[in-house]
Amino acid sequence: MLLLGQFSDSLWRAWLYVTHTRSLAIALGIGFAILAISLLVASRTRWGQAKPLTKCVVLSVLAHVWLLMYALGSRQVLPQGSPDGHETNMSVAFESDAAYLLPQVPSLDENLQESESKPTNDASENDFAPQPWERTAALEELPQPAALREALAKSDLTPPALLPVTEPTPLPPLPPPDSLADLLPDEPTRANPSVAQPAPSLNVANDTQPEQPARIASQAIDSPPPASVFPPAAMDNLAALDAQPVAADHSPILPPEMQLPADSRLPPEYQLRQASNRLQLATAYGADQDSEAAVEAGLAWLAAAQSSDGSWNAKQFGAGTETHALGESRYGTGDKADTGVSGLALLAFLSAGHTHVQGKHQKTVELGLSYLLRAQWSTGDLSGPKQIGQERGVLNARMYCHSIATLALAEAHVMTGDVVLRDSLMRAAQYSINAQDPRGGGWRYRPGDPGDLSQFGWQAMALKSVQRSGIRVPAVVTQRMLSFLDSCSTGNSKGLFTYRPQEGRPSETMTAEGFACRLLLDYPTSLAAQQESLKMIMDRRPGVGEDNVYFWYYATLALFQLQDQNWRDWN
Repeated sequence: MLLLGQFSDSLWRAWLYVTHTRSLAIALGIGFAILAISLLVASRTRWGQAKPLTKCVVLSVLAHVWLLMYALGSRQVLPQGSPDGHETNMSVAFESDAAYLLPQVPSLDENLQESESKPTNDASENDFAPQPWERTAALEELPQPAALREALAKSDLTPPALLPVTEPTPLPPLPPPDSLADLLPDEPTRANPSVAQPAPSLNVANDTQPEQPARIASQAIDSPPPASVFPPAAMDNLAALDAQPVAADHSPILPPEMQLPADSRLPPEYQLRQASNRLQLATAYGADQDSEAAVEAGLAWLAAAQSSDGSWNAKQFGAGTETHALGESRYGTGDKADTGVSGLALLAFLSAGHTHVQGKHQKTVELGLSYLLRAQWSTGDLSGPKQIGQERGVLNARMYCHSIATLALAEAHVMTGDVVLRDSLMRAAQYSINAQDPRGGGWRYRPGDPGDLSQFGWQAMALKSVQRSGIRVPAVVTQRMLSFLDSCSTGNSKGLFTYRPQEGRPSETMTAEGFACRLLLDYPTSLAAQQESLKMIMDRRPGVGEDNVYFWYYATLALFQLQDQNWRDWN
């Protein structure tokens, strides 16, 4: 019985082998092909003609045999059972169609290194992650509203002919380094020579009540409030207000009896903006006739895009368009950010040497500054009258708009010394100081909230420009800023930066911003930390990876200060 069982098993395995493959189909095919040929030959004989019924039966059998051969020769889809008759388990996984319907979304966290910092126990992951409106969408995904398309159609965007490449002019020799002073000197920042008054001071916000506005030092208010600054109740009438043109050698905001004598002297870091040989001097820093022509063309477009009330309407040119870039809603953030967009436009004119008292675009700058003064709240907030309430889109843009507009006012005050600008600037700077987180040293969407590095960059630039204008910022405010900047640093040499302190991974965008802020605030940085920052920045220079204008902006600010080979490669 044992031998019979083994023989039966072997016979069964042989049959499975034959039927599992195409061997049986081939054998049957050959056999029935011979049979078909034989029947075809036989049909020519007397037998084939005498028995038509038999012939039909044979043809029917042949047809079924061919169908059987086709079935045995086809590859089967489902898995077969075990030859031994054992049970076979089979798993099935269902795939959702969503994986094929949704586009692959690029992440800002690509090519990043793991942070050495540990997350805090009292904060959720969503609180520290960069918000969707702070991420950068691909430029080609952004919509173009009708007003922008019409302006582009009317603009002459033909690039000028390229100039022949010339050898770069050697950089001027640097002055010998000064001896290091205390990190936070008590002496006030050097004031604008055109303002012959003691440097006014700002007050520090109360740690226990960060949202309560502090009063401005009384010695700072030497002139009455400007008539162009309206109470919040009158902000609805902004569109009906028009600024009056004035002569180039007078302030466009103050009445004639309050004018200051014209004084063209500027701080050393601002003199290049209005130098008669600007192009010749700028060549040493990487500029040429093509770049200057591009700047002039951009300023002409901005001047044409200015609204009649002096603002640049953010929504008119596509801000706040409801998109789902990066797969998340942006809540219409930016559609009411007129003061922020206007501040950015004014910074472009001021950087090119145009102010509200001189320059080809004097009238444009005059209207823009008058708009910012009218849009300022009595608390000093420059976020504008449109951004009221607690909507996500409003809340996300409000503090950005305030800091950018403050920076524009500060730069204009540094370059002109206009008294009315100083008064509004002091109230704006006081609002920023009151909004600082007294514990962490940063800024967020609401006054006093723990900060993030994205908000910090604009506030740092604004307060630094406030200092350059001759207004003294309390040392403790700068001390908190340096502490916050240090809390966001990570990496082996503390040269990389994260979006918020001790959380997340460092990115090239935050590293560029943190590095630029270190240089801006004269933060002592080791050579290893600087090299760590530069490596991440230069690894993502323009032309490598996706376009990221936010990253390019801060990287340009940082690298320009170095004026080394990294800057030349970047430029």
